[in-house]
Amino acid sequence: MDKRNLMLPVMVACGMPGFSQEKPNIIIVNVDDMGYSDPSCYGGDYVETPNIDRMAAEGIRFTQFYTSCPISSPSRTGLTTGMYPTRWGITTFLQDRAGNAANEQNDFLDPSAPSMARALKAGGYATGHFGKWHMGGGRDVKNAPSITRYGFDEYSSTWESPDPDPKLTSSNWIWAPTDEVKRWNRTAYFVDKTLDFLSRNKGKPCFVNLWPDDVHTPWVYENDEASQRESAESFSIVLKELDNQIGRLMQGLKDLGIDDNTIVIFTSDNGPAPAFDGHRTNSLRGQKGTLYEGGIRMPFIIRWPGVIEPGQVNGQSVLCAVDLFPSLCAIVGADLPSEYRLDGVDMSATLLGKEQAVRESPLFWEFGKTKKDRVSPHIAVREGDWKLLVNADGSSVELYDMKNDFNETVNLATSNPETAGRLKQKAIEWFGEAYRQYADHVIRVSADGDPTCAGDAWENATTLQHAVETASQFPSAQIWMKQGTYDVEASVNIDDVAIYGGFDGTERLLSERGWKANPTVIDGGGTVSPLRNFGLDRTVRTVLDGIIVQNGISGSADNGSGNGGGAILANGAKVRNCIFRNNRTADGKNGAALHCHMGTVTIENSLFVNNSSTGNGGAVQVGGGVTAKIINCTLVNNTSSGPGGAFGTGNDASNINIYNTLAWHNTGGDGSPSSYGQNTNKDGGGKIVSMNSAIESDSRKFADGDDVNHIMLSDNNTPDLQNPSQVTGYAGADMTDGEWGAYSYALSEQSLCVDAGNAALTSGLEYDLDMRRRLSGRQIDIGCYEYDNGEPSVTSPVIRVAVDGDNACDGASWDRATTIERAGELAGMYATAVDVWMKEGTYVLDQTLNVDKLRIYGGFDGTETALEERDWNEHHTVIDGGRKISPLRNSALESEVNTVLDGLIIQNGVNHDNANGNGNGGGAILTNGARVSKCIFRNNRTKNGKNGGALHCHVGKIHVDNSLFINNTSSGNGGAVQTGGGATAELVNCTFSNNKAASYGGALGTGNSTSDVNLYNCIAWNNMGHGTYESYGQNADIDGGGSVKSVNSAVESVSRKFGDGDDSGHVVLNRDVTPAFEACSSVSGCSYDEALWSDITGSSYMLTEGSICMDNGNDSFVEERYDLRGNLRISGECVDMGAYEFFPSTAVDKPEYRKAGVVYKNGRLVFTGTDVGDSFAIYSPDGIELRRGKITSDLFHMKYDGRGLILVNLNGNVSKLYVY
Repeated sequence: MDKRNLMLPVMVACGMPGFSQEKPNIIIVNVDDMGYSDPSCYGGDYVETPNIDRMAAEGIRFTQFYTSCPISSPSRTGLTTGMYPTRWGITTFLQDRAGNAANEQNDFLDPSAPSMARALKAGGYATGHFGKWHMGGGRDVKNAPSITRYGFDEYSSTWESPDPDPKLTSSNWIWAPTDEVKRWNRTAYFVDKTLDFLSRNKGKPCFVNLWPDDVHTPWVYENDEASQRESAESFSIVLKELDNQIGRLMQGLKDLGIDDNTIVIFTSDNGPAPAFDGHRTNSLRGQKGTLYEGGIRMPFIIRWPGVIEPGQVNGQSVLCAVDLFPSLCAIVGADLPSEYRLDGVDMSATLLGKEQAVRESPLFWEFGKTKKDRVSPHIAVREGDWKLLVNADGSSVELYDMKNDFNETVNLATSNPETAGRLKQKAIEWFGEAYRQYADHVIRVSADGDPTCAGDAWENATTLQHAVETASQFPSAQIWMKQGTYDVEASVNIDDVAIYGGFDGTERLLSERGWKANPTVIDGGGTVSPLRNFGLDRTVRTVLDGIIVQNGISGSADNGSGNGGGAILANGAKVRNCIFRNNRTADGKNGAALHCHMGTVTIENSLFVNNSSTGNGGAVQVGGGVTAKIINCTLVNNTSSGPGGAFGTGNDASNINIYNTLAWHNTGGDGSPSSYGQNTNKDGGGKIVSMNSAIESDSRKFADGDDVNHIMLSDNNTPDLQNPSQVTGYAGADMTDGEWGAYSYALSEQSLCVDAGNAALTSGLEYDLDMRRRLSGRQIDIGCYEYDNGEPSVTSPVIRVAVDGDNACDGASWDRATTIERAGELAGMYATAVDVWMKEGTYVLDQTLNVDKLRIYGGFDGTETALEERDWNEHHTVIDGGRKISPLRNSALESEVNTVLDGLIIQNGVNHDNANGNGNGGGAILTNGARVSKCIFRNNRTKNGKNGGALHCHVGKIHVDNSLFINNTSSGNGGAVQTGGGATAELVNCTFSNNKAASYGGALGTGNSTSDVNLYNCIAWNNMGHGTYESYGQNADIDGGGSVKSVNSAVESVSRKFGDGDDSGHVVLNRDVTPAFEACSSVSGCSYDEALWSDITGSSYMLTEGSICMDNGNDSFVEERYDLRGNLRISGECVDMGAYEFFPSTAVDKPEYRKAGVVYKNGRLVFTGTDVGDSFAIYSPDGIELRRGKITSDLFHMKYDGRGLILVNLNGNVSKLYVY
């Protein structure tokens, strides 16, 4: 009998006292970017993996094991700490400083975080890390702690680490041909390191991270072809070598005589990339970088001979990488850290195969908060058999049944509102609590602080200088400054600190401070420039927030050529909620308050007053090659010797983006009002853009055509400030706080700057400089102070437009209807997206319309007072590109938009090569968050090989329902709709017919393996791709593309995408099996032949009696109540496929393809396609006549208050109609 089996219950229950060789060695093999089904024991068929398979046969293979994040650094953080990585500010892969800052993450994992290695080392283990690290270091991050700080005795790692092994890193990149250890030998090198470490520590238990990185692209092998380093063939060769090395590891354990006493775990950090159309995930949806199963469900094998019964498969227990820390410590009797509560739970008995525990606590994930092109929502929760995904703002709710639908094909959020609502709230609350919870190290300071104190509490407050020196030890440090005046005798290095003012010394949270009530002043005393970046040539994490910087002065002896009186800042620095006053430069230097030295510097919600420059830039100077973003700032009474009294630029490479900003009463070198100028030329400098800003300047930079809603201030056109000082420039050394406080630069009620900004240009700050709500009334104000004119408008404004609208009108009512072009301009004046109601008619556009903030609804006759009163089928609203332009396009293609296109006909669009999105999209290009409903796209085209004849889906998720795509042509791919890389097109109850593409996708095209298409209740037939009847294809491969799913859809296609196992209810159409449309056009693709136009517009794609598409849809995907014709969406047993719902016998033959019928809508019986004089009669089901009459107009309708089934006799033809 194996003694360790007798000891196991003791070990699990209370741990083993003392240090003993009976404690098992632990090796965690954590492979980089391995797909769920890469090993053959998980269904992989690229290459046999006999050594990995043998591990599974000799241990337990788990099928519901999750990583803590679908990308490298946070995944490794979760495994290391036993906590969700978002708590520690590691949210995506660690990159350079600028990239980390942009993703709101730290540069490295805080070494004070819990560490499994540190806990095991305290429990008597020798610890080693061999392989990829990626939790800090590499690129331009030079201050990451050594791996030993996390509890490892020895290590050898790759370039993404603080101290890479020189044999692996001849360059600062993943690999190089000059590396001593070649990429194809790297795993062997790490296995050798592991076995050597184990052999040298045979007298004590060992813990080893063996983290190979060769399954991460590029896949390189000896004498390979460089162009094939992301091919399936190269992957197979690399995977085979990884398996060989796993075999070497396992044999090495036997050779050392420690195999029986070693726990070996095999898993991966995240899903694969590329996923090869789900082939590497066993058809699980998604891949690396998504919260779908393909991104987070990992292979997981654990083996411990003599303890774990071999040959087990656990398909019931849900485990996560965060569970390994507490579970392994429980197995070996090591103590868990007490400073932080781990998120992982003890699943030791399950890991050892003694039970198959059902997880009691939910699992959470976060990934993609800052990603504009995220494929999945950025929060997920798994509780029992339910998994929900959602964004923090509550959007994009997806609910899946993991027991019956682990491929995540059917979103059950609508049909299970109670479960969806409960999990949605739980997920959002978790994210609010966990996001960066422990990411920032807080150091508290006060004006009378003790330099020997650590600043870990207000009673232990330290000095500003000591806090800055201490901050460099942490990945992200915040300095909280208690109110008071801090006299600075030497410039303070603020390279990697975030300084926050406005504390009274009692606060526990940053949100509790108040910079208005608790002024925090940093004073240069007229002798020094108080705040300076010392590392001017690098990216910094500097934040200045809620402080007053005054009486600074710079000169020739200071860095940055002596520029910057109050401060000098480098790339990445941010200034918010600050006041710069009474600062100067000497010796002809620039930027009295602030000099922007390098890269991009952002300044928001700040006031600059009475600063004086002996050079240029009375307030802010922007150096060569620098871009300053100045948002909601007020600059008044500043002076300079150069022409830039407020803003100055150094040369033609100095750029300023001025948003919602007020600059007035600033004077240049000649004493005249002049807020802007380049050092020697008021019309010089780089790109100077004013958007929704009010500036006193006659520089031609504000008349060069790139400004939007620019207001020119002057003596006769002032901002009406409440009580500004009349003193310009430096106000003297004796100004007191009380004297400064006597002046006010807030707006008066009548100011032209009230409600004149654009909230979309801000970062979304909650308060203005006076700590009043930043958004009041219908729109944000210009400047740093918000005039309080009521609660922010929560209802979306409605702008009404007409073909003959007046450009001078605001569209507030139908009799003040404006033009569609003016509606687009007016939308920029509102904080939220606006509703545009379009009166019937044809709108021929001369210029592309930016629809980022537009929700466009067609179908109005010009009398409606509510959206529900419109009738898109009766009152056609046509947006026409005039065969010259692509009429509707998202501009911010990498952002999430609120675009809605509803009840429109988009026709005659054509792309241009110089348009955004690489020129794709004939009728429209849309991006993440856009929705299309009840629209017709017809006769649009692309030229010059571009994709998406009607519509190009650029990135993220685009939803289209109840829409018709006919006679569109692509000179590239996607005759109707093209889905770009990283995009998901969700198409519900749409019909695609008579479209044409040069490539395979006659109707639907995809760009690459990350382009996904979900078809629900759709029809695609009679489309021509690559010269044959073919509805789908990737650009160059009919079988290519990402995840392409057909659910209850009928598609004419021979692509293997519709036979790969992820489709359900799919109907294969062909020349013999057709959808039986009423009157399909004889024209294929787009045509400019006027003789064929009536054929295109007069066609009908409604279903006829007996169509295979009738009652063959899936009701679960029905979101809209009405179809494209305005009929109820479900008639009969279940929903039909396509854009039109079949209603039996409601049509009467008319000449020229016209159909006469009747529908019920909004309390009315609406007769369509009829002629004046046609007769009708209405009967109850038992034959009682209820109403009789004649059609008296072309738009005849009548009120009807009844309910239930009625019979309608129209010109002798009797039909049934259900009135609801």
